Formats: sequence, structure tokens, C-alpha cells
Amino acid sequence: MIRTPTTIIVGAGASSELGFPLGGSLLSEIASMVDFRTNGSYRYSSADNGQLYEELQRIAAADPQRWQPYNLAARRIVGAAPMAASIDNLIHQNNDSKHVEIVAKIAIAEAILRYERESPLYNRDDPFTVPDNALDNSWLLPFGRILTTDLQKTDVGRIFDALTIITFNYDRTIERALPHILTQSYGMSLSEAQDIVRKKLRIFHPYGQVGYLDWFKEDGDVEVGYGRDGFGRFNEIIGDLKTFTEQMNEEAEQVTKIREAVQQAQKIVFIGFGYHDQNMTLLRHPKFNAQAHAMLGTIYKEPEPIVMAIRGALSNTFWHATGVTASPYLEDKPCKDFLNQWRRQIMG
Repeated sequence: MIRTPTTIIVGAGASSELGFPLGGSLLSEIASMVDFRTNGSYRYSSADNGQLYEELQRIAAADPQRWQPYNLAARRIVGAAPMAASIDNLIHQNNDSKHVEIVAKIAIAEAILRYERESPLYNRDDPFTVPDNALDNSWLLPFGRILTTDLQKTDVGRIFDALTIITFNYDRTIERALPHILTQSYGMSLSEAQDIVRKKLRIFHPYGQVGYLDWFKEDGDVEVGYGRDGFGRFNEIIGDLKTFTEQMNEEAEQVTKIREAVQQAQKIVFIGFGYHDQNMTLLRHPKFNAQAHAMLGTIYKEPEPIVMAIRGALSNTFWHATGVTASPYLEDKPCKDFLNQWRRQIMG
């Protein structure tokens, strides 16, 4: 188990091991989804984006401005996509258009729910359970071993005592996997495992998520089963998706808690994280007084100049306080291999 206060920061590279797209691929896919043009006219129905078109038409019907601003927003997304770093950056850059935000967020929600449905964690025979061996080819398997090694069942309620997770992903793969890890490891019922995760796990989604799993939601949360079709409900679902500007402008309690989790951790671990400037800014505590004595993470298949720049950014973000002893160690490995190699250090 993890014994010392540890904050794990999760990015798209982690979910990619479960079939989810990385930022650039997701952006390209969304641009294709919202490109309704066909031979100079517009698609009213097609296999790849007909449902999205119908959803936007439904929402536009209740808008005094009707369809035109949604159409223009879709065209702006298509045009801007080749030059944007990610769909989040594209929304951030086009902060003058509420319709760009709405169209992009609905496309994000539809894409992420579809990828959940196509992921190994989705069980077509029983949507409430995870198939056997579903974690085998992802970081979640060694993560489960880290959590459960040397932890007896009588102490399982302490499994998350020293852990905080900050995930910049919209999917719910972590919440989906953790009860499965507990049922497999300790023979407990699914409801018992879900109860422990719901009550004990500290997890933050800075940019929101595509709804809440039925057992994990609180009053007022939008319930969406893992991998379920969100058609007809996307206007509700996107209420929880946040742009960087929204999250920072809100001065929300969640941002304070995220920064405190980073500030107070003795170990900071990055899993599949992209180290983008806007995300680093969100993590940075105003006092720059991180307490970590160990910082490590993945940086997969990046050229050395990029690695050097990221190491410098990490130092500038966290190591301004006198007495901080950690030096960022970044490993060029997939998330699964990285956790297998560093599991003892992470367990502490």
C-alpha cells in the first residue's frame, strides 16, 4: 500500500493504454465529428456524426438564435483544429464564443463515452461489472498491486489514507477500476468495494468528467453509466466540463484542494501527464512551497530538448521553497512499465 502522503497526477497518456485518444488525436476526431459539410451542403444524418448533429439541432431549437451560431462554431472548430494543441486549448483560445464551447464540449462528451464503451473496462454482458483481465494491459494493473500489496483485508479501509489522485482526463476509468481491484483482491462484494471507494478516495477532475457513475454521485450530480449513450442528455453532461479559463476564474474550492494536495504531498507522481503550461499553472500553489522529497513521472517518447524544458518547468513550479530536496526524475516508459519499475518507491 502507499504509506506516505502521495499525490498522483494523471494525464491522457494513462487512459491511452485503455484505448482512449491522446490530445492531438482527440482534437482531430472532434474536428471530424463537427464537420457537417458534404459537397457544399450539410449532413443531416450520417454514420459518424448524425447523432451529434441531431443533438445540436435539438439544443439550437431552444436557443433564440437557432442553428446559425452553432453551425458557425462548428466551422470555426474545424478551421482552428490544425493549429491547436488540444481541444482544451482550442476552447480556451476561442473564449469569445460560447457556442464554440458548447459544440466542442458536446463532441468531447460523445467521444469519451464512446471510448469508455469500447474500452476493456466495459462489460457488454453486465454494464455494472468489469470483465476479468480487463486491467492487464494498462497502468491500472500495477497501480492495483501498489495499493493492495502488504495490505490485509481487515485494514482495507485504510487503502487510500495517504493517496490523492488528480486526473486531467474526462473519463471515469479510475473510478470504474478501483472497486474491481478491491473485489478481485479481497473477495468482497461489489457494493462493499464501491462503498470504500466512494467514502475514502480523494480524486479530483480539474476539467470535469462526463457525468458521475451511479454509485459515486452526490446530490445534484448528473448520473451517467460507464460507456452509456448520452444522447438527449448532453446539455446536462457538459455542465460539469470545465475549460481552463472557467476553472481558474471560478477560484473554486476544488482548485484550492488540488494545490494543497500537491503542496502537502511527500511524493508527487505523474502518470501519462503532458506537463502543459495551463495544467502546471493550475497545480501551482501561490506560495511555491511544495514539501515533496520525491518527484517522478513518465515522459514517453519525447526528444531531449522537450525533456529538459519540462524538467525546468517542474523545478520552476514546485521548487521555489528553501529546503525542498526533490529533483524531478522523468522516465521514458509507458505508464504500465513505469509503475512496475517504481512500485516500491511509490509504496514508500
